[in-house]
Amino acid sequence: MTGIMHAAGFFSSFVNPIGLKNAGWKYYIAFIVYTFLELVAVWYFFVETKGYTLEEIDTIFETPGLTWKQRRNLKAPSLVRESSSIEESGDAPHTGIDAAKLEAANRYVRWNLLFLLIIFTFLLFPIWMPFTPYVNQVTNVFIIIIIGLFQLIWLVATICAIRRTLAINSRNKLKLAKAQDVESSDATANCSANIRHIVAMTLYKEPMSVLQTTLDSLVEQKDAKSCLSLIIGMECRTPDKESKRDEVYAKYENKFLRLIVTFHPSGVYRMPGLYLSISWATRFFIYYGLVLCASAIFSVVSPIIVQLINGFATEHDPLFISDSLFSTICFIFLGTQYAFLLIASILVRWNLPVPCDGKSNYNKGAWGVARGLLHWILMLPTILAYSFVELYSFFELAFRGKDVCKHNAASKSNLVLIKDNGN
Repeated sequence: MTGIMHAAGFFSSFVNPIGLKNAGWKYYIAFIVYTFLELVAVWYFFVETKGYTLEEIDTIFETPGLTWKQRRNLKAPSLVRESSSIEESGDAPHTGIDAAKLEAANRYVRWNLLFLLIIFTFLLFPIWMPFTPYVNQVTNVFIIIIIGLFQLIWLVATICAIRRTLAINSRNKLKLAKAQDVESSDATANCSANIRHIVAMTLYKEPMSVLQTTLDSLVEQKDAKSCLSLIIGMECRTPDKESKRDEVYAKYENKFLRLIVTFHPSGVYRMPGLYLSISWATRFFIYYGLVLCASAIFSVVSPIIVQLINGFATEHDPLFISDSLFSTICFIFLGTQYAFLLIASILVRWNLPVPCDGKSNYNKGAWGVARGLLHWILMLPTILAYSFVELYSFFELAFRGKDVCKHNAASKSNLVLIKDNGN
């Protein structure tokens, strides 16, 4: 990595930021090579620090007398703890794959690194394209096409939102009409005895008091013994699973139509579906990486950067779309974006109730109109701020790896049933 950074610094010495127009072909070659080496250095740093917390990275770099190769071969304590816990639990899949090789491969080939590299390269298009000879002639066309695709996505989303809103309102009117129909209500009540309900529950380390509270609530339901089938799924790693199963059967077996308690075996190898994984990764990246993260940043920032750079870029002779036409089209896209946001505001206001809306003048008159206009104007800056937060999350995921995905609130170690003193 040090050699890469030295090479990047060497090529950066060719860059002449003051005399851009007189830099010549050396400047463009140096700029492209420098950008490529910087991306390689960032990628190399990401893959080398995968599995390390920030404190562990500081400790490794502050340890004297170690070469970079020795530091690279060190194993993160967090990975040691994770692998040891897996071995102790006996939950490692017996697939014949060497765990050490698999762990090493996961350090260098990870989906989030690919996502971050694509997003970062995509956002840098408006910066390097105007400086590249011949390529800068189609910069305006490229930016317009990309922003137009994002506008097309917003158009499709708006049409789907309108259709769904109309369907929801039509369904609500239909339910209201059925509720007012006495004959339909009586017929539904008479046929309720033929309906069977299936309730599926999972249990791992939750206290039995929590499960008993849920089961007692289900027992109190009408026709639970004749219409309700209950399935409780436990893991093989569940503590005292046999005693819990026997306790459930002894107390609730005759109170439901059917009561089934199952144990999910551990260590069963599951063959991953390649097509499903690729499909999920594609949808994840398009929605979170492009639509939520890059679309707002690219649509707002790229026209400004391109217009500023085109003023002093060398050999700037745009094809098809001139700079003035480019500005006009960008303003049109900005107007269509706010039109989509206006439709979204109307749909939300139409369907969602507003607090105190029917009890006071909170959202009525000129004050309500002014508040609605302010919310509408601030929608795009809010989406832009959220996009920067999403971009930061991709960087954090690349640096910290799985550690950032831990959700301490999901831990059930402190899950207890609170009872009153009188009970």
